[in-house]
Amino acid sequence: MPMPEIKKIKPASAYPPEEGCYLRGSSSPIRIVRDETLQSPAIKGLYPAGEGAGYAGGIISTAVDGIKIAEAISSKALKST
Repeated sequence: MPMPEIKKIKPASAYPPEEGCYLRGSSSPIRIVRDETLQSPAIKGLYPAGEGAGYAGGIISTAVDGIKIAEAISSKALKST
């Protein structure tokens, strides 16, 4: 599966100028895809999680998503031993 292209956008005029800015903000307008193991299908070992990856919308849901990711990583580690 090819890596999705990162889209550059022009920041709002109220933002200070920065050359080549990428999407900015506290909430993600995108979702990073993850498979049934909760890993990115494009980059194995990467576990997109929380608000920035598009899987939560606040502190509690981010914590819950972090627990899910921790459980997935622990489970994988236990299976490999």
